[in-house]
Amino acid sequence: MTQPFDPGPFDGSGGRPPQEPPRPGFAPAAPGPGPTGVPPESRPGAGAPPSAAADQTRRLAAACVDLVLSVLILYAGFILVMLANLAAVTLLQLPDNQVSLTVGMVLACAVALAATLCYHWLPVARRGQTPGKRIAGIRVVAAATGLPPSRGQAAGRAAVTGLLVLPCLLGHLVSGILVAADEAAGRSLPDRAARTRVVAA
Repeated sequence: MTQPFDPGPFDGSGGRPPQEPPRPGFAPAAPGPGPTGVPPESRPGAGAPPSAAADQTRRLAAACVDLVLSVLILYAGFILVMLANLAAVTLLQLPDNQVSLTVGMVLACAVALAATLCYHWLPVARRGQTPGKRIAGIRVVAAATGLPPSRGQAAGRAAVTGLLVLPCLLGHLVSGILVAADEAAGRSLPDRAARTRVVAA
């Protein structure tokens, strides 16, 4: 005859064996690393306070250095392509007329603008700093995480920076006013468009 099952007194353990209390002299085990193998407290940006906004004087100095270097790159790219166009017309005996001149100027402008865009894009995407920002000791970070910006954010920031030059630098004047007015984060128009900040390096 089968005996009825006796579950015993309910102790809230769910059938699990009782755990022994820690022995004297032994501390409980610390939580292990996360899925990436790095302890949560040592991950970049984890629990770290947000960096303070970069000093406006440093930002102005960085902007001046970047402006001078950008103009040099712009003119160097334009002149090199125009010289290459002249050499092609001469060596290949192409028609030296208004058409060849227009084609050369269009190519020169495109190359010069692309080189200037890369100047403001690639260094920021790689380490958060253009040469001017590196000299001034500031860097660009993502506003949400405080980490270096993604390539997309860096590209968007560089594109807006270039567009601000078109209306006779008035766009940069407006952007500078926004930086001065935003005392907490100091975000310019490119920063707002790309969701980035400029902080001390």
